[in-house]
Amino acid sequence: MKIIKLFIFCSVIGIVACNASKNTILAKYNNCIEHAVKIPFEIEGGGQGFTHNVKPACVIGGQLADFEMTDIEGNKINTRELKGQISVFHFWFIKCKPCLEEMPDLNKLREKYKDNNINFFAISLDSVTQLQLFFEKQEFNFRQFPNGQKIIEEQLGGSWGYPSTWVFDKENKVKRIFRKMSAEDLMELEGLLM
Repeated sequence: MKIIKLFIFCSVIGIVACNASKNTILAKYNNCIEHAVKIPFEIEGGGQGFTHNVKPACVIGGQLADFEMTDIEGNKINTRELKGQISVFHFWFIKCKPCLEEMPDLNKLREKYKDNNINFFAISLDSVTQLQLFFEKQEFNFRQFPNGQKIIEEQLGGSWGYPSTWVFDKENKVKRIFRKMSAEDLMELEGLLM
């Protein structure tokens, strides 16, 4: 009888663990990417980047995995520490013209909600040195995380295009993803922060 109970217990734990892993952002992304088509765009100063037609809705509700990030100042944070707070992750890089165009509005939003226990993180593809030089001339008042390619690939499945802004609820689940925000998107983002 004890062996049967142990088997049932282990089976239930296995099912819960399996379902939990299917609910991560990465698992949901991998399920969606099979049908994605890459769409190229020009990078300021020459070169070409890409985005694709994966619909953000495919990862809504996906759980942000526990992982550690290091900011531009060398301070570390684990994403499990974010539970209980709304978090905004903005993905960008210095030579992305649409990314630069969004900065003034994102700075205003951050300033307005800086005392509301909301995390504002900017995850850049650029190095610490590149960002430091950039910030000598340009302000972006989100907490900055350089060298973000590893986070993007390992936690989100790959690029979602740039810029992209992800809102996570207090349980670290994806609430909404914005790409190149319009004025209406900014208003919607602000509504999610209230």
